[in-house]
Amino acid sequence: MYIYEFLKALHIYPIDMKRYPQNAFYLGIYTIDDIIQKDIDHIDNHHYYLVYSLKPNEKLYSIAIDEEMEIIHQYNSYTLILSRKTSIYLDEAIIEAMRLYDEFVHYKHYQWSTDIFASMFNSGDIHHQPTFSYFDNNPLIYQLAYARFVYFIKVYCFYRLKTDTQGYPVKNFEEHIRKIIHKYTQKEHHTYHIYQLTNYENKEFDLFLSQISKI
Repeated sequence: MYIYEFLKALHIYPIDMKRYPQNAFYLGIYTIDDIIQKDIDHIDNHHYYLVYSLKPNEKLYSIAIDEEMEIIHQYNSYTLILSRKTSIYLDEAIIEAMRLYDEFVHYKHYQWSTDIFASMFNSGDIHHQPTFSYFDNNPLIYQLAYARFVYFIKVYCFYRLKTDTQGYPVKNFEEHIRKIIHKYTQKEHHTYHIYQLTNYENKEFDLFLSQISKI
């Protein structure tokens, strides 16, 4: 039943890839003060802008991205609260969440797998493709996708481990994800029996995973 509660509570926003120019050179995300100072064309009454150029060393353009930044804020502001009793199983819950997320990659709201996010934390490995290339080299798309990924894992962990006892905010959660993501990606993580990844049986998880894999 907890998976149904998790999916019902989840609020995922699609990323409109067509909103951003293809093959552009993205300089980053800036505030309105930066835009005015650099004399870049912009739309008034917005606070955040994505700055880009269609060709190197040519005119700079901007796209107002207040809505996207607000979505990122909503994702990041979700606080995972667990009891001390259940938090000892947090590693296993994170692995389950990553496995479930990877199964959802087939849907349009989940375009990027856990392996791709893991590549961001392997910057010292010369065999890895630069992570931004998976996101059209667009830093905003990456921030949206990664914030959504972390949010997905937080919400899953809450419903997987919640109890009626008093809970406390989990600190340094993203650092914890970085540690677990390596453990996850180094295994054969496409299994449909979660015990092979966590050493814990979860029949509800296995049953749900086997069903959505057929959709």
